[in-house]
Amino acid sequence: MSDIDLLWESYLTNKAYDLVLNGGIVQFRGKSLQCGGLSYYLDRVKKNIMHLKSQDRILDLGCGTGNFTLKLLELDKTIFAVDSNPYMLKELIDHSPINNCFISKQDANNINLPVMFDGIISNNVLYLSTIEPEKFFSNAHKYLVSGGLFVLSSFLKDPDLDILIEIGESELKNKHINIDGIGFSEYDILKPQIDTVINVNRRIFESGLIKNTYSLAEISKMAENYGFNIIDAYIDYANQGFTLSSRRI
Repeated sequence: MSDIDLLWESYLTNKAYDLVLNGGIVQFRGKSLQCGGLSYYLDRVKKNIMHLKSQDRILDLGCGTGNFTLKLLELDKTIFAVDSNPYMLKELIDHSPINNCFISKQDANNINLPVMFDGIISNNVLYLSTIEPEKFFSNAHKYLVSGGLFVLSSFLKDPDLDILIEIGESELKNKHINIDGIGFSEYDILKPQIDTVINVNRRIFESGLIKNTYSLAEISKMAENYGFNIIDAYIDYANQGFTLSSRRI
């Protein structure tokens, strides 16, 4: 297993990535508590799902633990979820329904699938140094039907990790839960998971794993060059990322 795979595996410690960014059930002081979830992440998930509301068969390209896949399955979409990381895929396999969900370990540069799609979503994958942008866009174009929708989210050029950390910590410190008459912030409750996410993120930023980052104008031009017609393009993710919605020409 590669060092990169092991780095991603660290995100799954105590379900850190999903609990902090997406929210979920955590055990604390003998209680099962619903907490976590950062607005810049949840807003992106909500908007991206809305972009795909009219699509039926969707490819989640670089699905990770399946936060987008599981939301789309709730809308009765047929989802093909692919990722190169076996640890994250196992997390998705353990929590996904059997019907309408097809999961495959594949490299985003070299996917091989038996069907075409009317929608593709890819979140925080393009920026990775392991991704070859030409192959990434070519695969998205290859597996979309004519007029199919491609929703792409990733980091803008030179993202600032400290901004994401500061906003995330501030949000969680301002959310409170009362347990047996004692008030705790969600930051207190999720401190082990927060520490894991910050540590892994810093290692990712320092390792050179973040490579393919672009301005909004640059990514729009790139998509057009690979055969996509831009529908919408905007900055999100606490002004550190973008989302691009386009159709295959």
